[in-house]
Amino acid sequence: MKRIKKYVYEFNINEELTIYNKIGNEKSPYQNYCEWYNYVYKRYGNSKYTESTLENFVHYLNHEKNIIMSRKEMWSGCIMPLFTVVISIVYTFVFSVVR
Repeated sequence: MKRIKKYVYEFNINEELTIYNKIGNEKSPYQNYCEWYNYVYKRYGNSKYTESTLENFVHYLNHEKNIIMSRKEMWSGCIMPLFTVVISIVYTFVFSVVR
């Protein structure tokens, strides 16, 4: 069961990050950052939050995206060396059995 993060802003982080990551794609409703920023302001604004709170929300989403991207880069940097080690172990094992 996946936990859904809920914060003071009352948003679903997974949904918002998905929307943010699609900015500029052909199928995205938001072709640039300003359109997305206006969406955030309209959806979460409506006099519920101050503009500085919404600015913090936008920065928070940017921060979460950067964390996810750094994790992906870390794993992609580790996969190739691990794959090479596994192949060399299998290679060594196969040729030791053949002899």
